[in-house]
Amino acid sequence: MSSCYLKLRQSVAINRWKTLGASFGGAILAVPLLRDGEAVGMIVLFNSIVKSFTQKQIALVSTFASQALIAIENTRLFEAEQASKRELQESLEYQTATSDVLSVISHSKFELQPVLDAIAKIANRLCAADATILLKENGELRIAAHFGPIVSKRILRAINRDWVSGRTIVDREPIHVHDLASAGAEFPVGHELGNRIGFRTSLGIPLLREKEAIGCLLLRRQVVEPFTEKQIALLKTFANESVIAIQNTRLFEEIAQKSRELEIASQHKSQFVANMSHELRTPLAAMLGYADLLQEGI
Repeated sequence: MSSCYLKLRQSVAINRWKTLGASFGGAILAVPLLRDGEAVGMIVLFNSIVKSFTQKQIALVSTFASQALIAIENTRLFEAEQASKRELQESLEYQTATSDVLSVISHSKFELQPVLDAIAKIANRLCAADATILLKENGELRIAAHFGPIVSKRILRAINRDWVSGRTIVDREPIHVHDLASAGAEFPVGHELGNRIGFRTSLGIPLLREKEAIGCLLLRRQVVEPFTEKQIALLKTFANESVIAIQNTRLFEEIAQKSRELEIASQHKSQFVANMSHELRTPLAAMLGYADLLQEGI
């Protein structure tokens, strides 16, 4: 009776298979799968009868080995091509998403909320995660935009290192927790929130303006599924664009306030000139009247 095995590994130890075959008390045939002179696997035949394999059998198994190697190479090339296509499609989606956010910023007419809502929605779609944008307000964090299935109440929460968003603000750097269920000692508040609301993986990206964190882009998943490096890079871009939108809105509000102040000052100036003109016309008219009387010798 004969048994056949196909073994794939980085390094092939044929002597080990010979020793194993000898323990069966029969014959063994091992034919390597060679790629560029390197064995990437082998086909092994065991024969329980002490009888050598014939040259025809060896040639046939060698042919099988060559065909197996071709099939393996074709599969590897196909998988590499598919992976390249997926990577290219993902990069295109990320570039399109970034363009969409920039388009919203350019058409928002200095309105902040549409930009924040768009960023939360796009981050949710591309990262398959609940997306929330929190902004600092009097030493606390409030939810400014949210998109996703996880319920989030729009309440103020203290800024500290006991939860992911708070630590993101304090440390001014991304905080990535793969599983909050096992991080209770390090993130006690985040652990409690995760258990109560229902999420496991959490990622916080700080919104930095002149090295100061003014808010946080928070991504959460209900299952343990860490974010990839590409996703984190994309979310950093979204965070930067959020800061740009916030900065544009602040500058617009400052300009609008200055314009209102100038308009009020102009109104006061006009009123003052009108009052002064009235006050000056009365004595001047009297003086002109007296001058006329003097001229007429009265």
